[in-house]
Amino acid sequence: MYGFALDLQSLSDFLRHVPPRLSSRLEILEAQALELPPEERVKLADRLIASVFQDNDIEEAWASEVERRIAEIEAGRAQLVPAADAIARARAAIK
Repeated sequence: MYGFALDLQSLSDFLRHVPPRLSSRLEILEAQALELPPEERVKLADRLIASVFQDNDIEEAWASEVERRIAEIEAGRAQLVPAADAIARARAAIK
């Protein structure tokens, strides 16, 4: 399990192996987070975003929207678009 809470000795040991350009707390945390497996990075990102907004109404509304969209897909009522096509459409729209 990866942890982000470090005692002073662990932090000191870690900093000895950090390149000089990684000096800020944010850069250190980012380097640690990027070592996590993708699934854990997604969970961390979700928690960080939730901590910024701290609005349960928004979280609940978004969860409901996700559930609605999944139900539409599973029921065959949603037209799925390949990711490459969606990205191409988005890029064309912003040109």
